Amino acid sequence: MAKNQLRQILSVAVLEACAEWDWPERQRRLSSAFADVYAGSVAQRQDYSKPDLVVLPETFGSAYDLEQFDTDSEPVFAPPSGSDTPVDPDPLVSETSCSRSRFLSQQAKKHAVFVVGGIIERVEDRSGRKLYNTILVYGRDGVLVTKYRKIHLSNVKIRNTDNPMDEDDTAEDTVLTPGAELASFQVDIGDDIGGDEQNENTVNIGLQNCFDLRFPKAAHEYRHSAAHDCHVLLYPSYFLHSTVRLGHWEVLLKARALDNQVFTVGANQRFENTASAEKAGFLKSVSGKNLVLPGGQSMVFDILGSSIGDRSQLSSEVEVVRATLDLGLLNEVRDERLPLQRVKAELAGKGVMYTDVDCQGH
Repeated sequence: MAKNQLRQILSVAVLEACAEWDWPERQRRLSSAFADVYAGSVAQRQDYSKPDLVVLPETFGSAYDLEQFDTDSEPVFAPPSGSDTPVDPDPLVSETSCSRSRFLSQQAKKHAVFVVGGIIERVEDRSGRKLYNTILVYGRDGVLVTKYRKIHLSNVKIRNTDNPMDEDDTAEDTVLTPGAELASFQVDIGDDIGGDEQNENTVNIGLQNCFDLRFPKAAHEYRHSAAHDCHVLLYPSYFLHSTVRLGHWEVLLKARALDNQVFTVGANQRFENTASAEKAGFLKSVSGKNLVLPGGQSMVFDILGSSIGDRSQLSSEVEVVRATLDLGLLNEVRDERLPLQRVKAELAGKGVMYTDVDCQGH
């Protein structure tokens, strides 16, 4: 992204669905939400800017259920560039292979927008069958831009005998294979400003996934490596109700923004109430355990750690969090207001150096 382009903005929308909804219902409601955001009453507001980027949560098409991961898994839908992929499912994406990833592709192409969302990816090769917790990115033409396979698999044990709703266990490594590589992509926002010279302006966006939020070195790599040099970090998630209530979600999203001087976008699933969740069968398979439920509260933080998301509910009952990312703030803060890298470089010039401390075993 070129410096001194202070009028650059990236418009983002997070779509937050309910864990109780099954896949056909999610399709219907999310299709309606996309239509509302791009052509409905929401899009008619005078102060509204249609999103350049729409972010859906981790496993956006299903609830978090380790025993169902294999059933809900699918290969990634990856249409070739220029393919005549239909933009209107008839009437909705059928219950066939790639139904969830195909849905993301169709919505991206239909509304000419970058769409991000998570699935359980199924890969079958000579080594056997593997499942990955994967975040997909589709471009404005519906073509797969990149994908990120979750590196840090969730392993959480939360205990609260006073409130069973605040107890959780996760053990993704029992069914999933960890990813091995970071992944980022670029969004061209030059057209939002005008002028041929600015059409080359791009925003670098890094992909993470839920539990990855707890590992700051990954975010640091996205921000500081020449391969990524990110301005925005996305965290599609199924962040647990228990740890959201403990404040982890908000604090960690804000910390990653401040640590790395980037924008952070947290897209989480939510649930409406315990009774409906129980009806949907979201009981943990282990005897005596409780519900595996997400905590909602999708959020967007700017480079100074301010929450900048505007939340509202659509007619489909999908919650939308809209935010305008003022990318001009990046250079202003990084170069002038909080020049952390310059301070570090000056210390290095004086021979004051430090490296990461290996605390393994302590």
